[in-house]
Amino acid sequence: MSTENKKSHDDDTMDFNKLEKELAMAVEQDQRYWRENDAKFRAVHQKVGSYEEFRYEHDNLTYNLCNIS
Repeated sequence: MSTENKKSHDDDTMDFNKLEKELAMAVEQDQRYWRENDAKFRAVHQKVGSYEEFRYEHDNLTYNLCNIS
């Protein structure tokens, strides 16, 4: 049985490697949510003229953030 298919835990055991991966993914998703949420609030404060302008700025910011590393 593959480690990827196992749950991180059951009644008798804990797979700490799998649990660590699950936590890392959850933290990454949470960080992305807050980055995007912050970008939306910045856009509102910039008083963009339309949703299309906001979306354009948001997509560019998201693209740039994803390419940082």
